Amino acid sequence: IPSQVLKLFGLDAMDAGMQNENDSNHHTTGIRKLFLHQSQAIESAMNGIHTVVCTGTGSGKSLCFLLPVLAKAFISLRQSQNCLKLGSAAILLFPTKALAQDQYSKLSLLLKSLQENDNSRTAPLRAGVIDGDTPHSQRDEIASECQIILTNPDTLHAAILPNWNKKPSYQSLLSRLKTIVIDEAHVYEGAFGAHVSMVLARLKRVCRVASSPSNTAVEFSDVSQCKITLKSQKAQSIPLFIACSATMIHPEQHFRLLCPIAEDEEVKVLTSEEDGSACAPKHFFVWNPPILDVNGNSTGSVFLPKQPKNTATDSTSTTTMEEIQCPPDLGEEMNEDGLVEISIGSRKNSRKRKRKHFSEGDDAVTLFNHNNYFTRRCHSADETAFLLAKAIATGSVRCIAFCKTRMLVEWVYERCLAILKSDPKTSHLTSKVESYRGGYSADARRSIEDRLFKRELWGVVGTNALELGVDVGGIDLTLHCGYPGSLNSLLQQSGRAGRGKGSVTRTGEIVPSCAIMICFSSPSEQYLWRNPTSLLSRGVAAPPTLPVNGSVVKGHILCAGEEFPLVGNRPVSCLLNEYGNVIGTMSTDCELLGGEVYYEEVEYLFQKGLLTRKTVNAVTQVDEKRMAKVNEIEVYSTHPVVKHPWQRVSLRSIEPLNYSIVDLSHPMQGGKTDKIYNQAAVMDSIPYSRVFYHAFPGAVIMHRGRKYRIDSMESPPPFVGGATFGPCSCSNLCAFAKPTTVQYSTQALSLSQITVVKQLEHAELLSSCDKDETTQNEVIEHQRNENGNDRILSHADAEDAITPGSVAGSGIVTVKRTVHGYKKLSHVNRKELSRTHIILPPMEFDTSAIWIDADSSYLRDVVNDFDSGVHALSHAMVAVAPVFVACTSSDLSCDC
Repeated sequence: IPSQVLKLFGLDAMDAGMQNENDSNHHTTGIRKLFLHQSQAIESAMNGIHTVVCTGTGSGKSLCFLLPVLAKAFISLRQSQNCLKLGSAAILLFPTKALAQDQYSKLSLLLKSLQENDNSRTAPLRAGVIDGDTPHSQRDEIASECQIILTNPDTLHAAILPNWNKKPSYQSLLSRLKTIVIDEAHVYEGAFGAHVSMVLARLKRVCRVASSPSNTAVEFSDVSQCKITLKSQKAQSIPLFIACSATMIHPEQHFRLLCPIAEDEEVKVLTSEEDGSACAPKHFFVWNPPILDVNGNSTGSVFLPKQPKNTATDSTSTTTMEEIQCPPDLGEEMNEDGLVEISIGSRKNSRKRKRKHFSEGDDAVTLFNHNNYFTRRCHSADETAFLLAKAIATGSVRCIAFCKTRMLVEWVYERCLAILKSDPKTSHLTSKVESYRGGYSADARRSIEDRLFKRELWGVVGTNALELGVDVGGIDLTLHCGYPGSLNSLLQQSGRAGRGKGSVTRTGEIVPSCAIMICFSSPSEQYLWRNPTSLLSRGVAAPPTLPVNGSVVKGHILCAGEEFPLVGNRPVSCLLNEYGNVIGTMSTDCELLGGEVYYEEVEYLFQKGLLTRKTVNAVTQVDEKRMAKVNEIEVYSTHPVVKHPWQRVSLRSIEPLNYSIVDLSHPMQGGKTDKIYNQAAVMDSIPYSRVFYHAFPGAVIMHRGRKYRIDSMESPPPFVGGATFGPCSCSNLCAFAKPTTVQYSTQALSLSQITVVKQLEHAELLSSCDKDETTQNEVIEHQRNENGNDRILSHADAEDAITPGSVAGSGIVTVKRTVHGYKKLSHVNRKELSRTHIILPPMEFDTSAIWIDADSSYLRDVVNDFDSGVHALSHAMVAVAPVFVACTSSDLSCDC
């Protein structure tokens, strides 16, 4: 570590290791002693080496990028003080707003400490946040006066890059950019990761242009002179990339795929082997909800009750199914290890329901009928709410409950409040629990985050917005409503517990934390309960890949063409009036924007009239005498008819059109449904493509523990997605809701129509050969050939093995989905009560797909029931596809 950095932060290079909190001589920043991986990361970053840190949760990865970023900015600011310049800048990318706010609070403390201990007269460093919640009136000041910018890929894609040459503040920021930090890099996988990799490539490209003294395309008019002398300018530096994650299996490969780093550039990788931080013990549990009887009451057992014996008795005697009581409450007591015991106790349902009766002598009481009384298991959301309420009731266990969807967050939160209110001893604790998810207003999110970071909340129900590195501190227990979808997500979520000083006792002992996964009734999660050791097994791990295909590249080429002309197999520096190692140090546009598919998509967009082509003179070679060879090349720019191309590129299903859910009961709204009269009345925001499924007229929605019924909504325009580029408007529509107390929920009814637009590949499927002459070796040989795209069978009777009419194909399809109604579901037994018909416009978009058209005889050995079996197979294909294809399960959908 450079000596000036050691002096700046009061560090001692010999002190790398376990931090001693009792050391009275450590620096006031509290970071005098570093862990081994922190010291190595700082050294690598200060030496200009791209660095990826992949150590455990709670290992202090934030300091691995905060300290070198601050040091570079401080040194640069001090050196440029006489020139009245702002010094270098850094952009810190975070996947969520909550994580950016958490890191901003840490960064503010470091900046304050630096300012207090700096004896020089250097101007103080400044940091700011630019995201969707930042007012537009403040963005220019933050971009032009701050050295450290915290943002997210969406803001970078939709605000900063499109306006870099229109707003001097953004141009100044990108011209000073020296370091780019990607926190929680494991999130950027699948289609989302491919889009972010394109955004980072565009960022590197624009930074190269913005940092040049001539940041506009230069016209070399004197073409007759083959060589011209260029102005003497210092070669522009390439931004340094730093990435952090706790759960990347192949960190270097993923890092190079995500960031525009050349093959010959060095990368420093720090993994768990270099992790010098202490790790608290963590216990994982798989929890199965109990079986419910016909009255909806818990049987207290996860196993199906035994069949009652049909003894010979009077036919008039009847038996009522009784509740199986759990042991009585034992109270919350401290055990010998200093751990809090959470008593589950008995569970009596407060709802009065009519009990079912049956005669013991009745022949209808068979094993089948008996099982029907006990086939429903308590829902995972109800069980998660029950455990969360029990944890909060102890008064000493802080807990986060993770749910996979917004609906589950509201469900668990509402049920938890109901459980706490039902007991006079715990009714006062309802203010200690909150829900947190996307869609809440900025003020609501900031209020919840502030209470969470100040430890005023004992329980939080949230989505993965709280999964990504938010240092809550003092969390003892994490609940997971269902399997999160991957081991990485499970480890990230469970890593929120056991962090900070709250996990260390007064004697210095580290208190273990717990993570409980509550199972759904699905076969896959019931398998995890029967085989709990498989919860933490990685199984087959696919190598890291990002699906940078034509559908992803197409939109970003339009965005890049508007930012600066596209130059193909040359770097953008060929259009700039400068010399140096320009040609060799900057990647070409083809390498940055898709590689092999670049030219195909450029030609496609040009033929569609979305790109314009122009012949210009550009520098193609620079010799040792500073003589540049100028040749004519073709460049492409986005056609003026394409307004705001970024609006047609959705990084993660974030759409330019959203619906605002307005509370008609709010005093400032006054029950009016013509417009929004005050932003305080806006409860939620839902993307257009999902509003038809969640907030249609008549839908019952949950918001922070209260029920609302959608009264009306503004008429939506036709939804067209996919690869359609051109003018579009960006505005918000409204749906108006009223509070309600109905005892049912709603579920949308939809139809899907899939039309094959273009078939790219075709294959005939082979049935499992039962013929005697077909040996196992021949089948294996065919499978290997199929994986290698060679479909030659080894036996002579191969044609007999082909099932007539069973084919598979891949290509481009148009998906048309229509929500035509909804059904009401009872809160008591989840059964359907009624159906209602509604009329909404269809949602239509183009996408890539594979399809299998198989005869029922082809699947006779695989499934017993064709319809349900095919449905199960389609979900199984989605589950295993990420092992073989560059995608995540969230990128895929299935229909049959």
